[in-house]
Amino acid sequence: MNLFIILEFASLISMTVIFLIITIAIQVSKVTKRFPLLFYLRLTSWFLGLYFLTNIISIIFENGAFARIHIMLVFPFTFFFILFFNNMLKESYYTFGLILSCCLGFLLIFLGTQPNAVKLVIEMGFEKYVPNGLFNIAFIIFYSVFLTYLFFWGIKTWSSSPFYYKKKSLLCFTGTIIFVGGSIFHLLNNINPIFNIFVYLSNLIGILIITIVIIKDIKILYVLPYIVYRIAVRDNKGNPLYDHDWTDMNITETVFSGFLNAIEIMSEEVMHVGGILDINLNEGILLVTRYEYITVCLLASKASKLLRDCVNNFTNDFENKFKSLLEKSCIDMNEYKSAYEFINKYFSIIPYQNIKNKNQLMTLSAKYHELPKQIENNFKNIFENEDEYENVLNELIKTPYSDPSEFFDFYDEFKNEIDELELKKSKEEVEKNKYLE
Repeated sequence: MNLFIILEFASLISMTVIFLIITIAIQVSKVTKRFPLLFYLRLTSWFLGLYFLTNIISIIFENGAFARIHIMLVFPFTFFFILFFNNMLKESYYTFGLILSCCLGFLLIFLGTQPNAVKLVIEMGFEKYVPNGLFNIAFIIFYSVFLTYLFFWGIKTWSSSPFYYKKKSLLCFTGTIIFVGGSIFHLLNNINPIFNIFVYLSNLIGILIITIVIIKDIKILYVLPYIVYRIAVRDNKGNPLYDHDWTDMNITETVFSGFLNAIEIMSEEVMHVGGILDINLNEGILLVTRYEYITVCLLASKASKLLRDCVNNFTNDFENKFKSLLEKSCIDMNEYKSAYEFINKYFSIIPYQNIKNKNQLMTLSAKYHELPKQIENNFKNIFENEDEYENVLNELIKTPYSDPSEFFDFYDEFKNEIDELELKKSKEEVEKNKYLE
């Protein structure tokens, strides 16, 4: 067995193992339950692993059937990656790219069943099956579609990520370029089969970089190519109940709710065309979800199926948790503050847009971004959950600066007073018992 065969097998096995590890890691991760979109990415990873595994089997056993299956598997992993892409960026699954992949997929399967779909060739001293004729052309087109979507996802993630995700998204985009760039060696393969090694190596390096970035921070998969500004909850009488924003919108809850109420009154009572569903703006959209007791409105620069699903899930959980308060027509916003857990559950994928550049970080929020060690430890002792700790820092960034050490001074002072009172009370009880005896 020559060096070429060893390198090719090593690259193929490495790629297969990596994709299987990624898939298993996503499968067992708790994050998968929080982010249902990973279902499509998991299927993509499974079929990519099978894609490389069947190639190994076809080469080892010189099996034409596995060579056909290897090529056909480009259909399912491309199909599921497009679903992942569409769910994140589009309002519907049914896009031109998805329809094109379905048509090409069925054509690829049909061509793969034909007698001369693959042929046995000798490359660098060993025999292997490769796609032939129209089957090969369909495969090249299909694989190009996958690479196009992968590249587009990489550049969208990089260009749309907020300041504090730029380095990670740039690294992820670099991995995407390396992976996609390996396709150039496919063209050179016709000149010399040794370029196959460079294809596998570039794919291996590219997917390793992307995997490392995703493992370190899985939210990089959810960097949206649009801005989510604000979410507001009001009851069916128009009273504001809860409000959360990801940007520096200087609009009070009352004003925002009043704007929605005015539009709804106009549409229902004046124009008699029913309540509002969505409001399309010149540079954005207002998504409106109405339930039995509440109406939830989310303002964003663009809508997607992922965003609508998040709003629906948030609305359902909000109404179920606070149903007793809603039935009593409670309008005290303080009673609904705990709804932040649903923001963390469904919208933790939404990046805050408060920090635009490094200078702003250093001047406005550096005191919170890099907390003194003592204060940082105190915060971590109080907020042991990592997500809660990050949420506190995000909220601090959005508020004017005040010295948090004052809070801890008061905390320690009152804590000592409570301890002293408890000690005094216990002594009094002991003396009282002695007197009774």
